[in-house]
Amino acid sequence: MLDGMGITTCAILENRLDGEKLGTLAVQLTANSRLATFMREFDTTLRTACPQLRAELHAEPWQFHQIDGWLVEGGWAAGRRGECDGPFGTLYLYENLAELSWHWCRWHVFLREARFRNPLYEATRLVSTMLNAGAASTTVFLPDSSYDESLAHDELHRSMPELLGFLGQKCGPPAASLESIAQEPFKGYYVTRWSAGGVGI
Repeated sequence: MLDGMGITTCAILENRLDGEKLGTLAVQLTANSRLATFMREFDTTLRTACPQLRAELHAEPWQFHQIDGWLVEGGWAAGRRGECDGPFGTLYLYENLAELSWHWCRWHVFLREARFRNPLYEATRLVSTMLNAGAASTTVFLPDSSYDESLAHDELHRSMPELLGFLGQKCGPPAASLESIAQEPFKGYYVTRWSAGGVGI
């Protein structure tokens, strides 16, 4: 969302997707009708604040990109296997984790306003289900920069238990809810666990 605070919303998800299926993930994301519904809902809400957006932004297909070798060699994307660009965010894929950056939604807006948060939360749940078909999974919601919690973005070569241990050591326990950190300074992270069917545990 275009406003003065540049810290955007991110989620770190577990990733059990077979490497051979990476190339077809964008097609599956685009074809998922439930995901498309939440993207349309977010689009509609976003236009109340940004009416100048081009039409049908929510309908743009997800696109997969292999990671450039020079990024890995330069240490900028250690362990990254590829990425999928979508209508309102980018999914960065690692060996055991994935980072879903909702760069159209500021962190404080995600926390404060359910009309923006709910469709992205549900979209994240669907993406997690696709990455972890047949298995329960954990997702961490956190800001992309400026906070200690954001240091987790440098630890995406780890497993989820290792990442949670890192966050606990650096930042303390997770918030009890997203709403509990929905006031300045908007500091904290939230952990949610979903069943194999994507239902909250």
